[in-house]
Amino acid sequence: MASLLKIVDAITGRLAVVDELREFAEPPQGALPPLAFPIVQGWEALAMGKTGLIQVDLEVVILTSETVRPQDGYRNLLRFVDHTGPASVFLALWDGNDTPAGTFGGLADTQLDTSSPGSFRVLGVEEMDAYQMYGGAIAVRVLTRG
Repeated sequence: MASLLKIVDAITGRLAVVDELREFAEPPQGALPPLAFPIVQGWEALAMGKTGLIQVDLEVVILTSETVRPQDGYRNLLRFVDHTGPASVFLALWDGNDTPAGTFGGLADTQLDTSSPGSFRVLGVEEMDAYQMYGGAIAVRVLTRG
């Protein structure tokens, strides 16, 4: 099984291919947007044993504006969360899957869950207050095996 840290690092590595986006492995302090980072939401063992399947649910948070005013970062956010185009975070993550080899971001026996495509949501008021920035999040599910 890929460890949680290795999964986070693999996702961060995929974010590095998106032009004009600063990538971080954890919520940064004092960084200028646009930026993105993965947050582990939880994990679940789908089968018992050392080689059992583990499901890891994450969100990739994308922050596009230093203010919480939507008009300051809305159009920029749409560029990054669109499922097409060179600035697409969704495509950068998806392209990390190497299906024939069964790897994600170079991690063996690890894949983005193709049966659960990522969904997007705009950050809520409490999250925007916490980050002091405007943005959104893409849900990502990773499956890994020991």
